[in-house]
Amino acid sequence: MLRKMPDNRFIREFEEKMSQSTVEHLGTSIAEYDHSQPESSEPLRILWSARWEHDKNPEDFFAAIDMLNKTDTPFELAVIGQSFRDVPEIFAAAKEKYSDRIKFWGHISDPSEYAKVLSWADVFVSTAMHEFFGLGCVESALAGGYPILPQRLAYPELFRADIGENKRDFFYDGSPKMLAKRLEKLAKAKKNGCIWNGSPQRVKDMLKRFLWENRAPKLDDKIECL
Repeated sequence: MLRKMPDNRFIREFEEKMSQSTVEHLGTSIAEYDHSQPESSEPLRILWSARWEHDKNPEDFFAAIDMLNKTDTPFELAVIGQSFRDVPEIFAAAKEKYSDRIKFWGHISDPSEYAKVLSWADVFVSTAMHEFFGLGCVESALAGGYPILPQRLAYPELFRADIGENKRDFFYDGSPKMLAKRLEKLAKAKKNGCIWNGSPQRVKDMLKRFLWENRAPKLDDKIECL
């Protein structure tokens, strides 16, 4: 964009500053909350947590839930997030349709209540088309939720899709059909006793780099170098 400016482009100065700059990740302390261990006979607990806007693609999420519902798979829902003036109509329709399955709904401002929802969930689902970082999915995974994420945006970096087993286990192709299949498979795995296939600590270990106890010293070092 600077090169298109007629004058005062400061390209050299800009490139110099860029060479001195880094992009640093956020931090979280959500790992202090314990994940509850529901009985295998209970329905699959599905969490969708995002702003209630079109760029988070709620239409695909509820399309997948509709497909899952047709398989007679037992499940419960937590659909949480902040809403603004222009709320997609799909939320009102879904609330009415799945009122008997919804356990948490809407914006949760209290941190302790938010932690309860994360601890409740078996699975965290994203359908986002826009995401700066993905703090909600990191927090959910650190709290014990199994991530099911589209292979796009920041998610492949956060959840190391370059590692074969991570790509296989935690990602889907972004379509409602594949998301529904993944959720149905996880519900069956829960019924058999273990969603995580024997390795529930794997994601937590991978995401420890985002805990404030690890992020803060690195950010302090960066600031000291300014």
